Amino acid sequence: MSVDDEFKRASLIDLENWPYSLSLVEQMASRNSYEGMTFNRLDVVGCSAMASLVDLTTNKTISTCFSLCSASDPGHCTLDLDFTNATAVEIQLTRINQTELHLVNPSSIKVIMLDYRNNDLEGVLNGSRTNVEATLAWYMNDHLSCEEAKNTDTYACISQNSLCHTVFLDTAYLNNSIGYLCRCSASYQGNPYVPSGCQGKSFTPAAANDCVTKCGNIDVLFPFGLEKGCYRDDSFALTCNTTSNPPTLLFEDEYIVTNMSLEEGQLEIEQKDISIYLGNSAGTFVVLKQQTIISWVIELQPCENAIKNMTTFACVDQHSHEKNKRIGNKQ
Repeated sequence: MSVDDEFKRASLIDLENWPYSLSLVEQMASRNSYEGMTFNRLDVVGCSAMASLVDLTTNKTISTCFSLCSASDPGHCTLDLDFTNATAVEIQLTRINQTELHLVNPSSIKVIMLDYRNNDLEGVLNGSRTNVEATLAWYMNDHLSCEEAKNTDTYACISQNSLCHTVFLDTAYLNNSIGYLCRCSASYQGNPYVPSGCQGKSFTPAAANDCVTKCGNIDVLFPFGLEKGCYRDDSFALTCNTTSNPPTLLFEDEYIVTNMSLEEGQLEIEQKDISIYLGNSAGTFVVLKQQTIISWVIELQPCENAIKNMTTFACVDQHSHEKNKRIGNKQ
């Protein structure tokens, strides 16, 4: 949008009757939890702009944001793309009157759609990155849920060891499913949409003799490990940051492991670099650490099913016994 333009509108995307979405939430099979799949947003950068998302089917405004500049603020606002029931969307840009609002720097306006989990907006704006990436999720839309799709001729999860996951447009509308998709179960990988497409993952039945079993003051116990050959599979891989003092054990490189319990099947973790401000009448508190306890399982299946395959069965010690665990939301 140039400096002199007062109004512009452009079709963002038209997904009507197509099995695609800019925002999709997946209901994980066999457990009471939900996992976001797409995290797209629109970033509006520049001075004196009103940006609106409009549903072209109903001609109603979905959301609006204002990008205003000051001497210390370069101007930026964000529009989330987690709207529901909109398949054809338009972006409308309106130049706000600079003189009436005493605003400064009537710069050009940029609108960028990106998946903010994997993109560097600042790098794009300063020229160090030349491209951004958005995510277009796809799903089966011939039925509204796994329950409707199963036992029909068009059911897509046809591979043995595949699971069906119902999908939604938004976590706020989990009673309004729009379709489903297929995944291989925990110990399998491949294509769940073709016969025999889900094949067993490679795994390590026992840790090698030379594995490092400590990071700082935390014991790293199998099935977890710090390097290939020391953990059961990639989902149990941890890393040890030896540059910190003392060394810190990391889960998914984003969380610090403070304790590990094999008996309870739990990891106690803290998010790195967290700073939450809480305000009250007495002043402001800063939360420097936020502890979470996550449960883990070898595979999402009952013990009576797992023991049928002794090749992958994990309870190998003669004094061990298996235990079914009900998995819910992270605590």
